Amino acid sequence: MDSVAVSAAIGLAVGRPTLAQTARVAFSFGAVQAIMTLLGLLAGHLIEPVLAQVDHFVAFGLLLFVGLGMIRSGFRGEDADFRVDPTRGARLLFLSVATSIDAMAVGFSMALLGAAVLFLALVIGLTTVVFSGVALQVGRPFGPKAGPVLEVLGGLVLIGLGVKTLGEHLAS
Repeated sequence: MDSVAVSAAIGLAVGRPTLAQTARVAFSFGAVQAIMTLLGLLAGHLIEPVLAQVDHFVAFGLLLFVGLGMIRSGFRGEDADFRVDPTRGARLLFLSVATSIDAMAVGFSMALLGAAVLFLALVIGLTTVVFSGVALQVGRPFGPKAGPVLEVLGGLVLIGLGVKTLGEHLAS
């Protein structure tokens, strides 16, 4: 669901995402979700205690970084199409990783339970592709009308997700 929320925020900020942008976001989020699930399978007992101690800080930091960039662009009144396309490069990679860190824990947990992790990784990846692609397009009709305001709101959504992730892990 984090990937869906971030995809919707990107769709709002971009305004009219192209088919190529939608495919990049959806497949990036889906592939990273599946890969992180498989990495969880490989992580084993040695890495899990260390990972569990820092995963929420990594997710928070990445979401905060990208969210603040979106807010800055919105307040500067920069074009909602972004100077740096959020559906490419480092921004997309940061968002993909930040929204999929929990998938590693899922893969690890499922492996301990003897579940078919390869199948689960495929299902998780494909589900993320579909839902992220749809969410990105949902923002399409609103983006051009609201421009910078929606970019600021999208940045706040990302920061909110980071705070939520951090809060959940610190509370448990």
